[in-house]
Amino acid sequence: MLLEGTVVLYRRVGGDDVEVTRTSQRGVYAGSMQAYLGDRVPQVYNNSMRVTEPTRFFVLPADTFAGIMQDWFPMAVHLLEGLFFGAKNAQRAIGQRERLLALGSLSAGLTHELNNPAAAAVRATATLRERVGKMRHKLAIIAQGSYSPRSWRTSSTSRNAPPSASPRPPR
Repeated sequence: MLLEGTVVLYRRVGGDDVEVTRTSQRGVYAGSMQAYLGDRVPQVYNNSMRVTEPTRFFVLPADTFAGIMQDWFPMAVHLLEGLFFGAKNAQRAIGQRERLLALGSLSAGLTHELNNPAAAAVRATATLRERVGKMRHKLAIIAQGSYSPRSWRTSSTSRNAPPSASPRPPR
Protein backbone atom coordinates (compact mmCIF):
# COMPACT_ATOMS: atom_id res chain seq x y z
CA MET A 1 0.00 0.00 0.00
CA LEU A 2 1.36 3.45 -0.93
CA LEU A 3 2.12 5.67 2.05
CA GLU A 4 3.93 8.49 0.24
CA GLY A 5 5.49 9.15 -3.15
CA THR A 6 4.36 8.35 -6.69
CA VAL A 7 3.96 5.00 -8.44
CA VAL A 8 3.43 4.16 -12.08
CA LEU A 9 1.94 0.87 -13.30
CA TYR A 10 3.08 -0.44 -16.70
CA ARG A 11 1.93 -3.36 -18.81
CA ARG A 12 4.10 -5.00 -21.46
CA VAL A 13 2.37 -4.91 -24.86
CA GLY A 14 4.43 -6.47 -27.61
CA GLY A 15 7.90 -5.12 -26.91
CA ASP A 16 6.77 -1.86 -25.33
CA ASP A 17 5.86 -0.87 -21.78
CA VAL A 18 2.53 0.99 -21.79
CA GLU A 19 1.67 3.20 -18.83
CA VAL A 20 -1.56 1.98 -17.27
CA THR A 21 -1.86 4.42 -14.38
CA ARG A 22 0.13 6.94 -12.36
CA THR A 23 -0.83 8.06 -8.86
CA SER A 24 0.36 9.75 -5.69
CA GLN A 25 -2.83 8.96 -3.73
CA ARG A 26 -2.09 7.54 -0.30
CA GLY A 27 -3.61 4.14 0.40
CA VAL A 28 -3.69 2.80 -3.16
CA TYR A 29 -2.94 -0.89 -3.37
CA ALA A 30 -0.91 -2.76 -5.94
CA GLY A 31 0.41 -6.26 -6.09
CA SER A 32 -1.21 -9.64 -5.77
CA MET A 33 -4.75 -8.55 -6.61
CA GLN A 34 -6.14 -12.09 -6.69
CA ALA A 35 -4.38 -13.45 -3.60
CA TYR A 36 -7.79 -13.99 -1.98
CA LEU A 37 -8.47 -16.71 -4.61
CA GLY A 38 -5.52 -18.75 -3.33
CA ASP A 39 -4.33 -21.56 -5.54
CA ARG A 40 -7.52 -21.70 -7.66
CA VAL A 41 -5.91 -19.32 -10.16
CA PRO A 42 -2.28 -18.76 -11.11
CA GLN A 43 -0.86 -15.88 -9.08
CA VAL A 44 0.57 -13.79 -11.91
CA TYR A 45 1.42 -10.10 -11.93
CA ASN A 46 -0.05 -8.47 -15.04
CA ASN A 47 1.66 -5.11 -14.46
CA SER A 48 5.03 -3.78 -13.38
CA MET A 49 5.20 -1.03 -10.78
CA ARG A 50 7.87 1.67 -10.76
CA VAL A 51 8.42 4.63 -8.51
CA THR A 52 9.21 8.10 -9.86
CA GLU A 53 10.46 9.63 -6.59
CA PRO A 54 11.44 8.45 -3.12
CA THR A 55 8.44 6.39 -1.99
CA ARG A 56 7.29 4.50 1.12
CA PHE A 57 5.01 1.44 1.19
CA PHE A 58 3.25 -0.73 3.72
CA VAL A 59 4.08 -4.25 2.50
CA LEU A 60 1.88 -7.22 3.32
CA PRO A 61 2.72 -10.72 1.99
CA ALA A 62 0.11 -12.17 -0.40
CA ASP A 63 -0.58 -15.22 1.79
CA THR A 64 -1.21 -13.03 4.83
CA PHE A 65 -3.50 -10.77 2.79
CA ALA A 66 -5.48 -13.77 1.50
CA GLY A 67 -5.91 -15.14 5.04
CA ILE A 68 -7.08 -11.78 6.41
CA MET A 69 -9.58 -11.36 3.56
CA GLN A 70 -11.03 -14.86 4.01
CA ASP A 71 -11.23 -14.59 7.80
CA TRP A 72 -12.46 -11.02 8.16
CA PHE A 73 -14.50 -10.54 4.97
CA PRO A 74 -15.83 -13.93 3.72
CA MET A 75 -18.84 -12.38 1.96
CA ALA A 76 -16.64 -9.84 0.16
CA VAL A 77 -14.33 -12.68 -0.96
CA HIS A 78 -17.35 -14.60 -2.26
CA LEU A 79 -18.55 -11.56 -4.25
CA LEU A 80 -15.05 -10.87 -5.58
CA GLU A 81 -14.72 -14.50 -6.68
CA GLY A 82 -18.00 -14.27 -8.59
CA LEU A 83 -16.90 -11.01 -10.19
CA PHE A 84 -13.48 -12.40 -11.11
CA PHE A 85 -14.69 -15.68 -12.64
CA GLY A 86 -17.67 -14.00 -14.38
CA ALA A 87 -15.36 -11.42 -15.96
CA LYS A 88 -12.94 -14.17 -16.98
CA ASN A 89 -15.74 -16.13 -18.73
CA ALA A 90 -17.01 -12.99 -20.48
CA GLN A 91 -13.48 -12.15 -21.61
CA ARG A 92 -13.04 -15.68 -22.99
CA ALA A 93 -16.32 -15.42 -24.98
CA ILE A 94 -15.41 -11.98 -26.31
CA GLY A 95 -11.93 -13.15 -27.26
CA GLN A 96 -13.39 -16.09 -29.18
CA ARG A 97 -15.81 -13.78 -31.01
CA GLU A 98 -12.99 -11.35 -31.89
CA ARG A 99 -10.89 -14.21 -33.26
CA LEU A 100 -13.83 -15.41 -35.40
CA LEU A 101 -14.34 -11.89 -36.74
CA ALA A 102 -10.63 -11.60 -37.56
CA LEU A 103 -10.76 -14.96 -39.35
CA GLY A 104 -13.79 -13.82 -41.37
CA SER A 105 -12.04 -10.60 -42.32
CA LEU A 106 -8.92 -12.51 -43.31
CA SER A 107 -10.88 -14.94 -45.49
CA ALA A 108 -12.78 -12.07 -47.16
CA GLY A 109 -9.49 -10.32 -47.90
CA LEU A 110 -7.98 -13.51 -49.27
CA THR A 111 -11.03 -14.11 -51.49
CA HIS A 112 -10.78 -10.54 -52.77
CA GLU A 113 -7.08 -10.93 -53.54
CA LEU A 114 -7.70 -14.19 -55.40
CA ASN A 115 -10.57 -12.71 -57.45
CA ASN A 116 -8.85 -9.38 -58.08
CA PRO A 117 -6.17 -10.68 -60.54
CA ALA A 118 -8.85 -12.49 -62.56
CA ALA A 119 -10.96 -9.32 -62.78
CA ALA A 120 -7.87 -7.31 -63.77
CA ALA A 121 -7.12 -9.81 -66.53
CA VAL A 122 -10.70 -9.54 -67.86
CA ARG A 123 -10.50 -5.72 -67.86
CA ALA A 124 -7.09 -5.75 -69.57
CA THR A 125 -8.39 -8.16 -72.25
CA ALA A 126 -11.41 -5.94 -72.94
CA THR A 127 -9.22 -2.84 -73.19
CA LEU A 128 -6.77 -4.63 -75.50
CA ARG A 129 -9.65 -5.86 -77.70
CA GLU A 130 -11.00 -2.30 -77.98
CA ARG A 131 -7.59 -0.85 -78.88
CA VAL A 132 -6.86 -3.54 -81.46
CA GLY A 133 -10.23 -2.76 -83.08
CA LYS A 134 -9.34 0.94 -83.29
CA MET A 135 -5.92 0.14 -84.74
CA ARG A 136 -7.50 -2.08 -87.44
CA HIS A 137 -9.91 0.70 -88.30
CA LYS A 138 -7.09 3.24 -88.62
CA LEU A 139 -5.03 0.84 -90.72
CA ALA A 140 -8.03 0.40 -93.05
CA ILE A 141 -8.25 4.18 -93.48
CA ILE A 142 -4.54 4.40 -94.26
CA ALA A 143 -4.78 1.46 -96.71
CA GLN A 144 -7.67 3.16 -98.57
CA GLY A 145 -5.51 6.22 -99.02
CA SER A 146 -8.18 8.46 -97.60
CA TYR A 147 -6.07 9.65 -94.67
CA SER A 148 -6.32 13.26 -93.52
CA PRO A 149 -5.18 14.80 -90.21
CA ARG A 150 -8.81 15.70 -89.46
CA SER A 151 -10.03 12.14 -89.93
CA TRP A 152 -7.16 10.84 -87.78
CA ARG A 153 -8.08 13.20 -84.89
CA THR A 154 -11.77 12.31 -85.16
CA SER A 155 -10.90 8.64 -85.22
CA SER A 156 -8.69 9.03 -82.14
CA THR A 157 -11.27 10.91 -80.07
CA SER A 158 -14.50 9.12 -80.94
CA ARG A 159 -14.85 5.59 -79.65
CA ASN A 160 -17.60 3.96 -81.65
CA ALA A 161 -18.40 6.46 -84.40
CA PRO A 162 -16.58 5.90 -87.71
CA PRO A 163 -14.14 8.67 -88.63
CA SER A 164 -15.14 11.11 -91.33
CA ALA A 165 -12.82 10.03 -94.12
CA SER A 166 -12.40 12.80 -96.56
CA PRO A 167 -10.25 12.35 -99.65
CA ARG A 168 -6.80 13.84 -99.72
CA PRO A 169 -6.60 17.32 -101.10
CA PRO A 170 -4.96 17.43 -104.55
CA ARG A 171 -1.32 18.56 -104.67
